[in-house]
Amino acid sequence: MNKKPSPLYRASEWIVDHYRLFFIVFAVLLVFSAVASGWVKVENDVAAYLPADSETRQGLDIMEQEFQTYGSAKILLRGTDADTAAATAEQIRAVDGVDSCTYTMNDAGSALLSVSLADLEGSDTCAQTVQALRDLLDGSGAYIYSAEGYSISDQINGEVRGLLVIVAIILVTVLTFTSSTYAEVPILLITFLAAALINKGTNFVFGTISFVSNAVAILLQLAMSVDYAIIFCNRYKHETLPVREAVIESLAKSITVISSSSLTTIAGLVAMTFMKFGLGRDLGIVLIKAIFISLLTAFLLMPGLLLKLGPAMDKTKHRNFVPKISGIGRLAWRTRRV
Repeated sequence: MNKKPSPLYRASEWIVDHYRLFFIVFAVLLVFSAVASGWVKVENDVAAYLPADSETRQGLDIMEQEFQTYGSAKILLRGTDADTAAATAEQIRAVDGVDSCTYTMNDAGSALLSVSLADLEGSDTCAQTVQALRDLLDGSGAYIYSAEGYSISDQINGEVRGLLVIVAIILVTVLTFTSSTYAEVPILLITFLAAALINKGTNFVFGTISFVSNAVAILLQLAMSVDYAIIFCNRYKHETLPVREAVIESLAKSITVISSSSLTTIAGLVAMTFMKFGLGRDLGIVLIKAIFISLLTAFLLMPGLLLKLGPAMDKTKHRNFVPKISGIGRLAWRTRRV
């Protein structure tokens, strides 16, 4: 008498048999996410996440109400004299948006020019004025410092892009080294990238997110959910089963394991959302969404990839590059009493 399939097995069978539908769904989601990523509003001011009853927030509010801070810039001229510094200061005063410019000289032949701008700090006008100063002094060897036109979000995003390249190289190297077949690597990479891009593109649902969440969520998502696809892929073995049945069997067995693994991560992220500092809540909800998207990508997209690339996995098997460490295990067992 045949054993009745479990609900998980039947659900897995339906997912595998409708893999083309999920390919279309994820293709649409990826295109939509590429467009929607431009809709995400990013908050660059960390102080915006301070609780209203904190002394720091209250102090900042009073300062904003009682004082007006105008934009400023400092310019360093090295290897110059007083006449050149005076002439440069005169040129700077003529720039539209500059209120005043003074300078001081030191004994080493350097001049420090202090520039006061005509508009309030953080305004678009100040940023345009500072850019005009940079254009004016371009090629003169001057060093310009100003908070105007500077975005910590842009700086972090630039650094994260560099980190992503490094992470991608390390990830491909590790996956290739630890895999049993070369065709596993593109399956895992497609799964990771699809989940990351969809999560980034759907952040617009929160209205505004912090520059921290916008910059580092993709790295944290990869770190927290990379094992979901690896667990599924490692359970896929079809030496004794046809490819379709092997994918269904591995998916049915992986759903419970991967879902259980994700619960501990989600519990930690939920705890972050109770922080008084709003940055914790912001990062927590973005990453909770990232975990759910990673789960859905592993359960709905990856079965189709395994189904289509299963034959390629058979053809690209390679020897195990990971050295055997059974001797360490035997040593640990023999010294267990110690």
